[in-house]
Amino acid sequence: FFALEKRLVDNREFLGILDMLEFDKPEISDVPFLLKRELLGLFEEVAVMLESRLIREEVALYFFGYYAIDAWQNNVFWHDIDRNGPYWIVFKKFVRRMQGVHERVASGKGKYRF
Repeated sequence: FFALEKRLVDNREFLGILDMLEFDKPEISDVPFLLKRELLGLFEEVAVMLESRLIREEVALYFFGYYAIDAWQNNVFWHDIDRNGPYWIVFKKFVRRMQGVHERVASGKGKYRF
């Protein structure tokens, strides 16, 4: 888990993408496909850890899920990727799960447990 988090925060290119997603910057369309694929792959690794019960849902949301949701919702980010294609099913399931956790926590029906 900590190695994944370190890969995310130590990668300046990833941090740049996350900033563009956070602030809905149009430059996100200039991010190369391979770099986006690498970031999405990292999120899929988190999803596998989550499915394997190596980390809690709330931990996944807190450290990664927020950004995965941002990426999923940004249409410009996906301009050169078919997000509904079979290759992104793990990512899509992860995002849906993170959206559910976020809604539970935001509504007060759940809380962050670490």
